[in-house]
Amino acid sequence: MTTIAGIVIGQDENVLRKLRPVIFAFGKYYELAGLYLLSAVLWMAANVYGGATFAGPWDYELAAYWVILVLPALAAGVLWISKQPLVYAILAGIAGSIATAWTLSTTVTIPFLLGFSATTMTPATVLPFTLGTAAVIAFIFIQAYRRGHRYLITDRRIILAKTFWGRTARELHYDKIADLIVTTSFWGRRLHYGTIVPVSESGLGLGGDMSGAAAGASIKTIKNITLAGAVLGGREIQMPRAATYYELYGIHNPERIHAVISDQIHSYSQAPILKRIEGLLKDQTAPKPSPDTKAPRPQKEQLA
Repeated sequence: MTTIAGIVIGQDENVLRKLRPVIFAFGKYYELAGLYLLSAVLWMAANVYGGATFAGPWDYELAAYWVILVLPALAAGVLWISKQPLVYAILAGIAGSIATAWTLSTTVTIPFLLGFSATTMTPATVLPFTLGTAAVIAFIFIQAYRRGHRYLITDRRIILAKTFWGRTARELHYDKIADLIVTTSFWGRRLHYGTIVPVSESGLGLGGDMSGAAAGASIKTIKNITLAGAVLGGREIQMPRAATYYELYGIHNPERIHAVISDQIHSYSQAPILKRIEGLLKDQTAPKPSPDTKAPRPQKEQLA
């Protein structure tokens, strides 16, 4: 038995492919972190060149800081169906609030550095610095999260694992796969990466998109009695969707990997039939006893 990246490979089990998401697959997360970094740079530039005319009251500065953090993270969380961007934005917002309270209670002066004159730390200067620091840390976390994904395709199963803080792994045998779904985005088609969602017989790998509509009305009668009513309707559609560590997310050349998995599924689907044929052949070739042959009877012991 061998171990690859913490994944135990069974005896006589051959690893066909070792995969990991490409860096472009997490581009949307890098773009969000880049938006924070760009906002921090522009804020710092406005403080340097705008001076006191740009800076406002500290509570306005702190409110702007929270808006810059939360609004993009909230939109990303809704579009990507993920809570991580909003959680990180709230943690960065708390860090900025603590830094603001610290600068209001303590006078801190940054010495002369890189051609800039000595500056007293205020919320207008500490908040963009905190925002930029949070963006750099986000870049590091995203890269570590991406590299924590590991996908192994063997001749017996598919192993999907993610190591980040904790460890999560999914093991899927070929005879339990009901469907394979390949999705590629606009940039994925040009950069040759995509996602393969293996759907199990139990339905793991599918999510739901729900849309609904509601209408209501109220009527006021002659005796000032209000009557109200509402009509609700909705529809849910099953879509291929899973966490990045429950699917082959953002892998290189998904069409080629799809062909490898399909060959393994096909070979496993034929295995029961081959075993049945092998059993029938053994039954036909096995020697059968002759009907005239009688089993010898046990002889009785003779008394002396």
